[in-house]
Amino acid sequence: MKEALLVTTKRGDATDCARLPPSNGCSLGRRDDSMPVTVNVTSVIQQAVNGQREFKADGGTIRELIDNIDRDYPGFAGRITDDKGEMLRFVNVYLNDEDVRYLGGKDTAIKDGDTVSFLPALAGGM
Repeated sequence: MKEALLVTTKRGDATDCARLPPSNGCSLGRRDDSMPVTVNVTSVIQQAVNGQREFKADGGTIRELIDNIDRDYPGFAGRITDDKGEMLRFVNVYLNDEDVRYLGGKDTAIKDGDTVSFLPALAGGM
């Protein structure tokens, strides 16, 4: 029998986390060493996160952040990583305006108050 993960929601209620959508203050991915960060996405990715342009999420690294967002919003990781879990070439990820490719990639550490932006490159023309 699976044991329920009881959490306290933003409203102060104790409930089974698996029964709540992430917007109700429940995050299955929260770990003690995780830090809340602000996540920004463009309209291309907004569809995967219930239409939000900006939201809070947790993770100690970019990798953990992606995993936690994908746990709360299934399909998120598929928009920014390939089937091996590697970042798609055309998706830029910034930590406080710094490209994570030049920091530590998916192993880049993040901390409370950071802002992480997922920006797929746009192409087009006439």
